[in-house]
Amino acid sequence: MKKTELFQQKIKQNGTPNKRYSNRLPYISKRTNLTLRKKSLKVYQSRSGCSSPVNSSHSMDATFNPNKFTLNLERLQLIEEKLSEILEYLEAGKEVSESIKDYWNKSNDGNILELDKFFLEKRSKKAVKDSLVIESFCITLLSYLLKSSFSLSVVLPVLKQVLKYAHQNLLLLIECVLQNLTSEVFRNVWANSLSTTVRLKKWKKNTKKDNIHLIKQHTLVQISLIKRIMPNVPKSGFTPEYLELVLSKTSVKLARNSMLEILAMSFQKQFASTPTPPYLPSPSKPYTLVLDLDETLVHYNHQEGLLLRPGCRKFLKEMALYYEIVVFTAATEDYADWAINILDNDKLIRHRLYRKHTLPNEGTYIKDLNRLGRDLSKVIVVDNVAANFRLQTENGIMIRTWTGDQEDKAFDELMPVLLQIAKSEFKDLRLALASLKTQIKKNLRLGLKDPLSNISLNMD
Repeated sequence: MKKTELFQQKIKQNGTPNKRYSNRLPYISKRTNLTLRKKSLKVYQSRSGCSSPVNSSHSMDATFNPNKFTLNLERLQLIEEKLSEILEYLEAGKEVSESIKDYWNKSNDGNILELDKFFLEKRSKKAVKDSLVIESFCITLLSYLLKSSFSLSVVLPVLKQVLKYAHQNLLLLIECVLQNLTSEVFRNVWANSLSTTVRLKKWKKNTKKDNIHLIKQHTLVQISLIKRIMPNVPKSGFTPEYLELVLSKTSVKLARNSMLEILAMSFQKQFASTPTPPYLPSPSKPYTLVLDLDETLVHYNHQEGLLLRPGCRKFLKEMALYYEIVVFTAATEDYADWAINILDNDKLIRHRLYRKHTLPNEGTYIKDLNRLGRDLSKVIVVDNVAANFRLQTENGIMIRTWTGDQEDKAFDELMPVLLQIAKSEFKDLRLALASLKTQIKKNLRLGLKDPLSNISLNMD
């Protein structure tokens, strides 16, 4: 049996990497020229162990000296896996905060962050550095958006595309390293694992361009996409000018440190002043109608921009005759004001409340109506997410989530019911809503196509 077959058999039997091989990680000589076209990078593997050994479980302390550079291939594999996991979770709509945290921990390896230094040509050095900087910038921006008062759906499609390019660039960089491994080093379990990863996940492009050219090309696309979404990002330090600044940093490590500083400053700025209740001044109408914004009144997507739900302007005009209209959104102030200014041509919305007015709770943002400064017997809230008004469910009407259907009739169906409630001058709107919900359930049991038909709210 050949040595390679014996090695693979042992891995299958043990189920874990063979320690004899996993600790034999390659050295990259800093003294050798590294230009990918010449393939002159020399990667060596010690037979007897290294003078400064790198254990696969704690390579962050890997030493660096003028003669040799220790590269932990396992750590490189873990970084790729975390970046891939973030993309997968974003696509599936899963929580990615823990994955991002793991990514920062795994990628905080000085040697991996300094891979650009081992390329002799300036073109190659800059391409690799910029690629690693943009990868970190994408994750930093995503971290900010996830924790900020911003509707991520506004920029998520573009951000996912940017991260896909970042992932491909990492695969191309890994391939650059693998192409220059000696045959002996290639027996390392992590080298084999990385090789398989690249083969399965790298985009299959019919091109004769080398990896460095592709990395540079992908990075330019990423920069263009990031600059396109920045106008929609709430006020923070993440501006096009700042992006150019971090790209001008002399090392990836300096750029990452700068990003983390600006991230902390942005959070401090956002949460510096938390409003204290009551949020609203004295009421201007007998009743208050609180409306959600995204997926209730409007929907934003990158291709079409801001879309208005059919009938929303007519709905606002009719409701304003009887209700004091308040928009209460979990979005940022910048985005919400931009969207409301487009929606509300006639200035019918009297007050605007934002994510900073909500109560964060396990990834959701609760709208506590007690904080409005209104008699809750005179308040109705309309939202497409029931959890948002979970503290006052008796005041709520849940409306269908809207994402662009131009045949939607939700406001045409809801408007006569809310007008009937207002004109009936109920002393407690919650009793009217309780009656409404009971009749809707009855109509649903009867199989009526329109559950809001034949509704009678007389409380006599």
